[in-house]
Amino acid sequence: MAEVVTFPDVQALVVGFLKAQFAALGESAKVAGRVPSPIPARFVRVDVGSANERNRVVAEPLLILQAYAKSEPEAYALCERARALVRSMPEHDDDRVAGCVASSLPVPFPDPDSSMARYQCTVQLLVCP
Repeated sequence: MAEVVTFPDVQALVVGFLKAQFAALGESAKVAGRVPSPIPARFVRVDVGSANERNRVVAEPLLILQAYAKSEPEAYALCERARALVRSMPEHDDDRVAGCVASSLPVPFPDPDSSMARYQCTVQLLVCP
């Protein structure tokens, strides 16, 4: 019988990683998998767009990072910091993230439901079971 291989919950993995990195850097922004209630002044939302399985031991999830802040420059800077940190995940001691395939720079992504500035970027990782 073939071994059953399961991949980690990438959203939870990245949310936990960013929370730890933000705390270590003294960054006050919150990190969550959905928009928190009440909405904080600064936060990053982590979502998974698609996750293709390359083979039995490597998947390529596409992460969508959305940074919310009071101003456009602040939202851009927060999004760029989150993107750079997620891209650095393979350099940390987590053997579940083997690499970064692609990433896009932050772009404006206006939020019609709030008056906050929002920027969005994507990062595609290589993830192992």
